[in-house]
Amino acid sequence: MKASALLLSSLITFAAGTSISRPGTPPKPKSPYGVSLHATIQIAPQNVTRFIEYAKDIVATVIQEPLCHFFELYLSAEEPGVISWVENWDATLEWLVDVQLPKEYYKEYLEATEPMYIGPREMTFHNVAGPPFAFYKSWNKK
Repeated sequence: MKASALLLSSLITFAAGTSISRPGTPPKPKSPYGVSLHATIQIAPQNVTRFIEYAKDIVATVIQEPLCHFFELYLSAEEPGVISWVENWDATLEWLVDVQLPKEYYKEYLEATEPMYIGPREMTFHNVAGPPFAFYKSWNKK
């Protein structure tokens, strides 16, 4: 099954709340540096603070996943209510869609936040290019 067809069927299943996970070790990523999920949503500007409170809990859980190597959330500087995030995973697209995204802990978060959406959630997936195209300075730098 092509990744796009798999993704569509998986997201439909995920949205319906049915787990489609395949247990076991994730297959090697097509890129030696993993896969990157880029998501964007739009919510009413008055709901941004409330959304951020829900996001804190889910982000704290997601970043504890052993295969999650990067997570960053962005608030649009030009369009109030547009929120994006990037997650990098040491896994394949199929594993991310079939195993990670259907995890139980997303359900409460989605039930609380999806009613805030005023547009569709957009998700794209990318193979991480890796060095020399990756650089990130520490937040802890003084």
